[in-house]
Amino acid sequence: MGREQADEQLLIAFIDENNEAAFGALYTKHYKQLVKFFMWLSMPQDEAQDQAQNIFIKIYNNPLLFDRTLTFKSWLYAIAKNRHANYMRDNKVRFKHTSLFAENISVVKEPAANVDQSKIKLIVHALDRLSEKHKEVFILKYVNNLTINEIASVCQCSPGTVKSRLFYSIKKIKNIIHPTKKNVV
Repeated sequence: MGREQADEQLLIAFIDENNEAAFGALYTKHYKQLVKFFMWLSMPQDEAQDQAQNIFIKIYNNPLLFDRTLTFKSWLYAIAKNRHANYMRDNKVRFKHTSLFAENISVVKEPAANVDQSKIKLIVHALDRLSEKHKEVFILKYVNNLTINEIASVCQCSPGTVKSRLFYSIKKIKNIIHPTKKNVV
């Protein structure tokens, strides 16, 4: 295959033609990113893997739930966002798992990345001090590389609200990481 098919085309091929290879391509492309998303939101690695797996099982069993007005990525992360909220509510978990996350950080970062672990721990600490909404948009943008419009769709808010949340997230993170510097974004 010369050119990579768009996610939406792959899902439609799975829906319309029962094309298992198309579904497999979606799974391969997005599974690790979903696990990363959950782990950055402070979910334990094994639970993050289970949640990502369960999302793909749900999509496999109910592909017609796909809203063709959305991008596949927006739809996928909207499902993930809801699943994460349910997990946190059902387990009465709070967003303070920095040490747990720090232990599993090697899974979250790309293997080839030469990233200083102390800097990652500092960022994770800063993220833990953000509100859930601010943390979520930051992770969707800078970990999962969603566009402003995709994040707006996932979070069910306007692109302006996403931009505002990103601005204040970055500002707060900078102030936490460098408390003595006057940070201007």
